[in-house]
Amino acid sequence: MAHSFLIMFLIFAWCGHHAVENDIGSVGVFKIFAAILPPVGVPVYFFKYFGLKRGGVLTMKALVVLLVLAVSSAVPYAVISYASV
Repeated sequence: MAHSFLIMFLIFAWCGHHAVENDIGSVGVFKIFAAILPPVGVPVYFFKYFGLKRGGVLTMKALVVLLVLAVSSAVPYAVISYASV
C-alpha cells in the first residue's frame, strides 16, 4: 500500500515539474488525475496539453519506459525463482 502512495506522489510531482519545464500554465485537476489513475491520466495529460501528434509521441515514450521497468522487474525475479529450483 505504501508503494502505491509513493508512486502517486512521484507522478504528481513529475506532472507539476513537467508542466513548469514546458511553460504550461496551471494543469489543475489533470495533475491529480494523472497521479490517481496513471494509465489513463498520463495520456490524457499528454494529449490535452501537447496535442495529438506530440501527445502520441510522449505517450509512446511513457509506454516504452513502463515496458522497460516491467521487464527489469520481472527478469531478476524469474532468474531468482529459476535458480532456487
